[in-house]
Amino acid sequence: MNLLIERTNRIDDWVRNDRSPSFYRNYPALFDAYYPDVSKQEVEQLSLAAYYQYHAFLIQDEIMDEGVVDDLSMLLDLRDAALLVLSELFQKNSSFWRCWVDRKKEVERALALDKELQAQTEVQFNDYCRLAQLKSSGGLLAIDAMHLLNGQPDSVIWKSLIQSHHYFSVGIQLYDDVKDFKVDWISGQFNWAVYDYKKQNSDWVKHTVEGNHKLFFLRGHASLLLDNSCRYLNLSQADLPSNIQSSWLTLGQQLEDLFKRYRQKTEIQLKVVEQKWADLQTRTESHRLPDIGQSYFASFEKAWRYLQTASESNWNDLAHWMWLSLEDGFNSGDRVHKGELFQRTLLCECISFAMNPEDAQWRDFIEKEWTFVESCKRKFGVGCWAYFDEVPELSSDIDDLAQVIQLACRFDCKDKLDEKVGRAIRLALEERAIEPGVWETWLVPLKNRTSLEQKQEWLNTKCWGRGPDPEVMANFAYSLLCFNKEKYLEHLELCRDYLLSVQEDSGGWKSRWYFGELYGTFQCLRFILSLGKEKSSSIHKALTFTLKQQNKDGGFAATEGLVSDPLSTAFALLIFKELGFNDATIISLAKSYLDSVQQPNGSWQAMPFIIAKPGEIYKSEVMTTAWVLRSLC
Repeated sequence: MNLLIERTNRIDDWVRNDRSPSFYRNYPALFDAYYPDVSKQEVEQLSLAAYYQYHAFLIQDEIMDEGVVDDLSMLLDLRDAALLVLSELFQKNSSFWRCWVDRKKEVERALALDKELQAQTEVQFNDYCRLAQLKSSGGLLAIDAMHLLNGQPDSVIWKSLIQSHHYFSVGIQLYDDVKDFKVDWISGQFNWAVYDYKKQNSDWVKHTVEGNHKLFFLRGHASLLLDNSCRYLNLSQADLPSNIQSSWLTLGQQLEDLFKRYRQKTEIQLKVVEQKWADLQTRTESHRLPDIGQSYFASFEKAWRYLQTASESNWNDLAHWMWLSLEDGFNSGDRVHKGELFQRTLLCECISFAMNPEDAQWRDFIEKEWTFVESCKRKFGVGCWAYFDEVPELSSDIDDLAQVIQLACRFDCKDKLDEKVGRAIRLALEERAIEPGVWETWLVPLKNRTSLEQKQEWLNTKCWGRGPDPEVMANFAYSLLCFNKEKYLEHLELCRDYLLSVQEDSGGWKSRWYFGELYGTFQCLRFILSLGKEKSSSIHKALTFTLKQQNKDGGFAATEGLVSDPLSTAFALLIFKELGFNDATIISLAKSYLDSVQQPNGSWQAMPFIIAKPGEIYKSEVMTTAWVLRSLC
């Protein structure tokens, strides 16, 4: 009995961590509309057995592919558990057991066929389809079981469902092959997308795996395969009874829609790449980042040289390129837009910590950057700055305004901030204050709006959300503190109190617009500590929270439990600087981690940073590198 309980607990732990699509949990139930005489209890039992057997097949596949036998005992446990449930549904002399043996052989045949196709130089698409169908034999067994449990089995329905499942399996496999292109290339597992790409592109040998992965999309191979995937899903629904509305039909339609959306997303990404390339070719005027002017350690100087090279391309990698469409409400049309004001001002702030403010070349560089900032200022509405300055429907916001103010304050350019900045600040503090000291993100007047401002307000609510966003508030408050602390002190104190009130129990601050929790925590701490009169308990919580993000490799993760990354590690080091935390071991480990992951060209890997909208995450090698250098100054 104890062994049975122990096995049950192991299985429960295994399936609890399952990340497979949810429909696998109740696979036989997808077909219940075709078999009305199968009871709900029988469907539930069969679903449980099918789910166990599905995981057993996955483990068997892993063992065959990678030779890892660590999960062999789990495979046996799952298979035994499935058989135990099935034995309650089917008698020993039931023809189901013949089906079970046959389907098991088909799965084993799939594993062997996969190896055969890997070794072949010429593969027919029909053989690939056969592989996909054999790999899905566990799903066919679910149809077999429902067919046999039904009181009066209808072989016509059964044959239609089997054929439908064959088409379905090919459609799913094609989609998976597109998604797993790089992983399967590296592992050597047969993948039609990889095979077909190599066959059509003899120059694949000249490129890295990463390079070939990009070319796979750029040359249109992915789009064609995704179209074919949708075609097979459509075929899977074609010959089923039109008078029966089933979960199986619904699933096919949902997946077809999902695949089409993924194809559309890849097309948009291609347009972004094309636009970036076109911009790189047409923009010739640039001003090079000057030399540091003082001696730093080797990895720092290598990174600086990387930034100098990036500056010669007008920071092409730094900009945020995003697709905005008519469907979303943007009258500028379906096209790629470029945002770089926020990034350029943030870059200047980060790298300024390494520069002598009196250096003539540096002052010249900043003057030119300020000219760029001025060119981005709008001549309509609030007359301020916006994330995408060329998209009129996107309103100005306090985050971009904050970066411009900080740039002016840091480089003694306050006199260049005209009365329009004062108007924008008043709008934020008064009209767009939810309560004193708590501000919305967007700068749109509440009264006497133009038709454009009405559209902006509608889009803010529909697409982005209005706030308050703690990390944005903190950045704006810090800019006001730098600009004129005495004038805005009352607002700043109320803002500080609000930010302390929304600190998470964990000790950090959530971000609406930025990936992970360390950026928001840095922004909130920077402002709170600069203003003063902070609560010691809040500061201690923030330190404890940050320390928990450190992994064994010395780096820090964006959120506890994730792998380390250089951007999060930079934010952690900046938090420690704000807190005056000087533990030599912890900081040394973090810096060693950064040294270990610096790339050959001197940069650090582009990491998720800004979340413009769900599924639209901005990242940049230049941005990551700039933050890392700031943290090391």
